[in-house]
Amino acid sequence: MLLQPVLPASRGIPEVRNISISNVTATGAKLAIAANGYSEMPIHDVRHSNITVEAATVGKIQNAADWQMTNVVVQAADGKPLSQVNCQSVNFPAVKSVPKLQASMLGTRN
Repeated sequence: MLLQPVLPASRGIPEVRNISISNVTATGAKLAIAANGYSEMPIHDVRHSNITVEAATVGKIQNAADWQMTNVVVQAADGKPLSQVNCQSVNFPAVKSVPKLQASMLGTRN
């Protein structure tokens, strides 16, 4: 049995939307965020609130639109900014570099 192609092709792409994430605290994470939607169907209408993350690095958001962030704090040991590719209206908070995290998460000594 052969599968028939979906036409138009965009009908075969899942839509990820209307997501709410709140009241989360994460410590000791390797990566704060990783989100990768489809260029034809970005991950959209995502709301984050009351989130604190301590991670080795921030991560990447790709193919996303209309993300709201309220009271979100990201502390990364490497202090690098979030990588955003093909994102519209995704206002990620400034990443704070925290020296105490650098020693424990990046394997360096003070």
